[in-house]
Amino acid sequence: DISRIMTNAPAAGNCRVFILDEAHQLSKDAQNAALKILEDTPKHVYFFICTTDPQKLIATIRSRCTEMPVDLLKLDEMTGLLERVRVKAKLKLKGEILDDIAAATNGSPRAALVLLDKLSQLPPSARAKALANHEDQPEEVIALCRALFERKDWRAVSGLLRNLKEQEPESIRHAVMGYCATILRSGKKNDQAYWVIKCFEQNFYDSKGSGLVRACYEAVCGE
Repeated sequence: DISRIMTNAPAAGNCRVFILDEAHQLSKDAQNAALKILEDTPKHVYFFICTTDPQKLIATIRSRCTEMPVDLLKLDEMTGLLERVRVKAKLKLKGEILDDIAAATNGSPRAALVLLDKLSQLPPSARAKALANHEDQPEEVIALCRALFERKDWRAVSGLLRNLKEQEPESIRHAVMGYCATILRSGKKNDQAYWVIKCFEQNFYDSKGSGLVRACYEAVCGE
């Protein structure tokens, strides 16, 4: 019984901390049941309600929370993180590999560190293939990357965007840029890959979904 546990003093330290991960997966009945606990929390108890989809939390819970959004890392922040880990762990990896890892993992530090660990254990000749086979995005996102690269007509691209309403726009931006950057790193000249990267240079933290739509339209209909 969490209510009874909360009233007890901490075994060590000055507070008790409860972490509710993926809270948006709770049913509405479960969320309503949690309201009583959240309203009558003792001063030494703290709840961290973690979610990747806050819109699915009922309004009465959200109104009782202080929102602390966690953004995806930018490319330069990711490469900086990977470089610090590489130096501290004394990994024998070239800087180009770190750039590729940063581009392939779309701003997710966890995915980047997992891929870094995987590549560090492979011989240099096998790293490029392992990196090329790495996919950290849903099929719908990969389909959008291909459509932009192939400069499909806008009707096809807009249809793909309608299927991506549940995806974080900034995550999609990282995926698109990483996809096209990988193509250019292969050594082949490709003006469309370069143009798509130019269209997606600005982040979507403020513009969100509308910024994503604008960038996609410019990538396939601009110039």
